[in-house]
Amino acid sequence: MITSPDGAVIQDIINVLNRRSPFIDLVVVPSLVQGKKAPPLICKAIDKAIKLKTVDLIILARGGGSIEDLWAFNTEEVARAIRHCSIPIISAVGHETDFTISDFVADLRAPTPSIAAEIISQSYSELIETLDNYQSYLSRSFKSYFEFRRMTFNNLIKRIRHPGDKLREIGQKVDYLETGLIQNIHNDLSNYKNDLNLSKLALEQNLPANKLKESRTDLKNTSKNLINAFKVITERNKKLLSKLTATLQAVSPLSVLARGYSIISTEPDGKILSSAYQVNVGQNISAVLSKGKIKAEVKSKDLNEN
Repeated sequence: MITSPDGAVIQDIINVLNRRSPFIDLVVVPSLVQGKKAPPLICKAIDKAIKLKTVDLIILARGGGSIEDLWAFNTEEVARAIRHCSIPIISAVGHETDFTISDFVADLRAPTPSIAAEIISQSYSELIETLDNYQSYLSRSFKSYFEFRRMTFNNLIKRIRHPGDKLREIGQKVDYLETGLIQNIHNDLSNYKNDLNLSKLALEQNLPANKLKESRTDLKNTSKNLINAFKVITERNKKLLSKLTATLQAVSPLSVLARGYSIISTEPDGKILSSAYQVNVGQNISAVLSKGKIKAEVKSKDLNEN
């Protein structure tokens, strides 16, 4: 967190994090956040946070104040430092009605520092509930998977004919041939040889090794199909993510300003205008454009709603 070490912002954010996610490690990089000396010090603080290596996210925070108090966050050097920062930055400057250039160049704007802490944290009860849901889902998935594999294995075992059954069948035929030898030794001997050859062929075709080989092939094909299915789902999600990213960029405040629109507010309170009824003739106003800011005086008003 980059903010003034003397403000109440630090304690506000600490209170929110201790209540919702006490396991989050917070590092405070002190900096002036008001006055002419503030912009270069804010830039140095951002660079220092990047060099810490262990930082996952930066909150650029300051409490409320007049537009002059917040002006350090409208300077070009601070905007460029935020834009080129390799770590995600949340701009949490002022109150909900306060807007600065840092809000538009940061990765995310938070209306207040406390809300920024709410955004990056997750309540303990929500975290426990999420972990419980994941545990239940994994338990059901593994149980279903192993039950399916057990049934598949049992079915394969039933399909494999035990060699002992075939040998008992051959033994019965041998006993029958032995009894028949007394009556017609030559004919029965010929029949015995034929039956023995047929039995040998059938036994070779029903060897467990052959059946297990077929089962391994089936299992390999099933695994391959599952992998292909996961690849298709992953690719589909990537395309959806790209589409959503393009949509977000299209509605970005910076994109709206780049198309010729502006954000007009009154001076000095910074109230955003949406109607000519909200301003008086002679009143000072300011307009934030895609590049720069204009200050002007209202010369006249056209209250025609069309």
